[in-house]
Amino acid sequence: MTQHRAEIADGTGAVRGKYGFTDPQGLFRNVEYIADVNGYRAVIRSNEPGAISQSAGDAVFLVRPPPPAVIAQGLRRPVPLVAV
Repeated sequence: MTQHRAEIADGTGAVRGKYGFTDPQGLFRNVEYIADVNGYRAVIRSNEPGAISQSAGDAVFLVRPPPPAVIAQGLRRPVPLVAV
């Protein structure tokens, strides 16, 4: 599994960042966010089974179908992805 994380703050207290992972089968989750005087806002891109495209609070989920190798294992879409 590969993981990444980067974050930068400016002099006003605003923070922008991104983090995520990709596993050996091609499943991924990538989060880009900003936290500033307007609160925390995120865009989550994923292809995890169980995730659905939606807007929840200040998070937008953009979901693609899981990779063929994962589908071949019979994994289902059990529950929506929830922002933490």
